[in-house]
Amino acid sequence: MFYMLFKVIGTILIPPLIWVVWIYIKHLVDCLSYPRGPFPLPLIGNAYLIRNRESYKVFSKFQKIYGSIFGFSIGSTRYVVVNNLEGIQEVLIKKGSQFAGRPRRATWSRALNGLVACDPSPRFKVLRKLASSSLKIYAEGLVGMEKKAADEYSHLNRKLQTMNGQPVSLQNMIELCTLNIICTILFNHRYEENDKEFQDIIKYSNLTVRIFSGTSFLPSIPWLRFLPSATSRSIYEIIRIRDPLLKKKLQEHKSSFDENNLRDVTDALIKVSLDSDIAKDSEEKITDENIEFLLNDFIIAGSETSSSTILWFIVYLIHWPEYQDKLYSEIIKLTSGERYPCLKDRPLLHLMQATIHETLRLSSVGPLSLVHKAMENSSICGKPVPKGAFILTNLWSIHHDESYWKNPMCFYPERWLEKSGEFNSKLGYAFLPFSGGPRSCLGEALARTELFVFFSRLVTDYRFEKPNGEELPRLNGRLGLTCSPFDFKTVVVPRC
Repeated sequence: MFYMLFKVIGTILIPPLIWVVWIYIKHLVDCLSYPRGPFPLPLIGNAYLIRNRESYKVFSKFQKIYGSIFGFSIGSTRYVVVNNLEGIQEVLIKKGSQFAGRPRRATWSRALNGLVACDPSPRFKVLRKLASSSLKIYAEGLVGMEKKAADEYSHLNRKLQTMNGQPVSLQNMIELCTLNIICTILFNHRYEENDKEFQDIIKYSNLTVRIFSGTSFLPSIPWLRFLPSATSRSIYEIIRIRDPLLKKKLQEHKSSFDENNLRDVTDALIKVSLDSDIAKDSEEKITDENIEFLLNDFIIAGSETSSSTILWFIVYLIHWPEYQDKLYSEIIKLTSGERYPCLKDRPLLHLMQATIHETLRLSSVGPLSLVHKAMENSSICGKPVPKGAFILTNLWSIHHDESYWKNPMCFYPERWLEKSGEFNSKLGYAFLPFSGGPRSCLGEALARTELFVFFSRLVTDYRFEKPNGEELPRLNGRLGLTCSPFDFKTVVVPRC
């Protein structure tokens, strides 16, 4: 009886055990083609080294052991981690076409229909052209973007005026603002906070940002999605909400589409997709799924990064309060308190420009950017990189490297100012907050406009103070697709 039981158990366990051993040996052999790094364990690789830790800081420390470029395994997926400026510039810019690929993730295969997740290909070129053309057609340049950001700030301002000196968390309010700006641009519709459709957009975008990061275990260990867990449930929840919602928005627009009256970016996408010139010299057809996932890309990329950066700005103002009055004085000197600054004033507001750049540097809201993939056998700073290798560019590392920045962990906008007090962006050459090269952020102009509008208006209208008895906000962040501040409370004090 025991022999039969042992035989049955052996029959069940031996095949998967052989598979695990074979996969592990194969992975060890593959690692020989990568730069040297920590030795991986079976099944989990080196994932235990970054579990519940800020992976970008761990990678930065590993430079002392393995050098600026090293291999790192999550499950049986080997990554090349790049921490130095020379290497990152090589990946993003100098050899941008060689490293412009994206991983094919089993957990988000349909997202390959969009722009962010697809490899360089005729489809990628068509989608990039489609996205940039639609933004140019609808957004009316920076002035149009500025107006939408200013309109949304007015809604935020009305809420802040009702706080009456009570400690308040701004996280939800700021997130709703930046998401509403994107929804206005995409759908020509501003949502009220309790709107069911808006709540669905908030839920699925927040879940997406929280789950998917460069070092997320699930995409690198795909079989985990078959096990019951909060993460796997979240993925199915994202799909359940996202797919019918985006399909509905597109179909609503197609049913009322008028090429002579473009209401928003969705209309512009439809118009450009019907343009035969957009896909000339290519056999690629623009499908509804392509448009739906372009909308998804805009929603995820266009809201979370801006809201996180605005929240970090407030965190830094609370920690370094002297800049609140310095910024206010610069603005009042220009406007005499009679109006808000506008984009035309930006070149004259040197400290404000420096503060925006310093916030982007210190916060590094996209610390590892998005994962790149080698499209051919190549090298980074002389280190071999095989075709198909996944690349992590540690932007946080170059933004906090003492070789490039004095006292890099301090908020010091003056580092961006000449002795004359004039702003000079070239004073910080190790600075890539929006990545670079062929996969650079398509929404950079919109993000910079939003940040200028919100930063300048917030310091014009309010001071931000630490509530009595509360700790200062934490300077380390929550890592998902972006690095956002932990929730904190502040007292919002009107200036008049």
